[in-house]
Amino acid sequence: MLIIGSGIAGFANAYYIRRYCPSARITIATKTDLLESSTRHAQGGIACVWASPDSLDDHIQDTLNAGAGLCHPEIVALCVSKGAARLEDLIHLGVPFTRKDAAFDLHREGGHSHRRILHVDDQTGSSIHDSLLRAVLNDPLITCRPYMQAIELLHDANGTCRGAHFIEHNTTITADITVLATGGTGRLYAHTSNPETSTGDGIALAFLAGARVANLEMMQFHPTLLWKEGSPFLITEALRGEGAELITLNGHAFTKSYHPLGSLAPRDSVSQAIVRECLKTHDSHVLLDCSSIHEEHFAKRFPVIFKTLQKNGIYAPKQPIPVFPAAHYTCGGILVNAFGQSDIPSLYAVGETASTGLHGANRLASNSLLEALVFAHEAAYAIAGHTNQSLPPIKVSPLERGTPYPMQALHKTLWDNVGILRTQAGLQKAQEDISSLHHTLMEEPASQQRRLAEHMLLLGNLMVQSALLRKESRGVHALAEFPEKNNIYCQDTILGLKTL
Repeated sequence: MLIIGSGIAGFANAYYIRRYCPSARITIATKTDLLESSTRHAQGGIACVWASPDSLDDHIQDTLNAGAGLCHPEIVALCVSKGAARLEDLIHLGVPFTRKDAAFDLHREGGHSHRRILHVDDQTGSSIHDSLLRAVLNDPLITCRPYMQAIELLHDANGTCRGAHFIEHNTTITADITVLATGGTGRLYAHTSNPETSTGDGIALAFLAGARVANLEMMQFHPTLLWKEGSPFLITEALRGEGAELITLNGHAFTKSYHPLGSLAPRDSVSQAIVRECLKTHDSHVLLDCSSIHEEHFAKRFPVIFKTLQKNGIYAPKQPIPVFPAAHYTCGGILVNAFGQSDIPSLYAVGETASTGLHGANRLASNSLLEALVFAHEAAYAIAGHTNQSLPPIKVSPLERGTPYPMQALHKTLWDNVGILRTQAGLQKAQEDISSLHHTLMEEPASQQRRLAEHMLLLGNLMVQSALLRKESRGVHALAEFPEKNNIYCQDTILGLKTL
């Protein structure tokens, strides 16, 4: 078995496959070292119904509300209901979730009606990643191969996936099952919280191999990244759960003018509110006022943020934190069912690279680690042979193959035109820019690196085309000419190489 990707989804999938297939031999290939992934950058935590008065119904409803009508209710119910069991697995692996007296200390984040975020201070992702990495490295039947960049999926005469081809040493790894856990597309934008690895490799590979993709117009922007050139440091919204408030540079608290939950509204609303307010004031950013949080409490609950801010000359909570949104999470991805199965036989996708239907038009905070863990388990269960459900037929929009280009010009046009607030003219401009970049790229000699560039521009093209198909505003897709939701578009945007 081959797993491509080394974040929580890839490692957890390997861990669970070994649980259900004791004799399975697994290769994990990843394009950098084993420590680099979006998982390690996750500060906030993992959402799970853990204590009263919270309930599964409340978590389900919060997820549906954030998703703005595009969530698949059966997927939401499945994910939320299985969360506690998967958290028990992490506890068994030694993840030291922060406690308050005898109970777990639960954070509250935007869009949540209760405190339900289990966390390890403000470094939850790295703690979970370390625990899973230890489990993987200690398993003699799991082989890890870092610095392996996948360039193409392999398939047999029947169209079944049989592994992948990698740039390094022109390597081919064959496998009866291939799992893509390659993360999202945030690095296609000029400003992002994502690591360098988040260029959507798996999505491009699967699409080119014939798999359908869904909802790639739904890029979530995290509202609060430190506003400092060259310092894409995320400021967890758990701070807002502890009482921090977004204000303008002149001290005006503005978020309740846009949503009744104010600074604790879902991320789409808060990010859009920040941008709209900056357009009014002509300011480059806003401030996160943490003065209501006691300094000792701040330093204890958010030690990494506290120290990082001090290194940057910001002495919170006494001083407000300059923040602005940045590209953060790909809510769409490779279309899969509840067991991670794609259109292509023997090809699975888990984590941010997959579109399960959980997030809809906007991910609820801290549901990402939950989704990765739950569906890594469900995929492992399917791989073990307990089920083999196929995807239902879905109408696909006709689409020609596109190709992209990894230049600053691509990052800029996506940020400027396919960002937090969009216009039809801007989307068309992005489409023209990508076409021009493609023509320039095709003048260069054929090479493996050029193919990687083509993959990046392909993703940019898919994002733009998906956005052009959705003539409404819903969740993270805010289109000026169509500012309201339209029930005609209350469905996934599905794209493929041909109409099925």
